[in-house]
Order: sequence, then C-alpha cells, then structure tokens
Amino acid sequence: MSALGPRLTGVPRSELQDRGSPMRVLTPEQVEKMRTVCRLGREILDIGAAAIQPGVTTEEIDRIVHEATIARNAYPSPLNYNGFPKSCCTYVPRAIVGAPYATAHG
Repeated sequence: MSALGPRLTGVPRSELQDRGSPMRVLTPEQVEKMRTVCRLGREILDIGAAAIQPGVTTEEIDRIVHEATIARNAYPSPLNYNGFPKSCCTYVPRAIVGAPYATAHG
C-alpha cells in the first residue's frame, strides 16, 4: 500500500477492505443498482464485441469501449488497475479453438 493511501496504489479500495468479512445481504435498492450496473456492463461489452472484425485494432476496440463507458457516466474498471493502461483487455489469439496457429494460418 502506498504511503499516500490505497487509492494511489492502483488497487481499488474495495479490494483492500473487508477481506475475510462475511458476505452481506443487499437491500432492494442496492439490488436494483447492481442490476443497472450489470446492464450497463453488458451493453458496453456488446458494443465492444460488435467492433471486432478483421482490420480493427485492439487500440480501436479499447477506444470504443472507453467512450461507451464514459458516455454512460461510468468508469472502466480495468483502467489503471495495478497500472493496467487500457479500458478493456484485448488480444489477438495465436490459435483458433482446437487448432494450433500454424495449422489455422497455413
């Protein structure tokens, strides 16, 4: 933990507190807020997924996800988490499920 406090370590405060505490039961209002957050997350993931196609870079997908998140008055959780520099985690796979890279690409 940073001498300046947990917010400057890159680890969200929620992950630094209440470790080992019993699970808490949410109020109906908290459940509704959780549903809203989950719906927003799903919308943002769908927008990012819709951008995936040959020729679109992972940088472009990250920009799309970042802008969609900010447009919903939300914050992209991966951004700055333990120094992570992006709003989402993307990569170009080197294999197709069940097929090694060399076989899939000649």
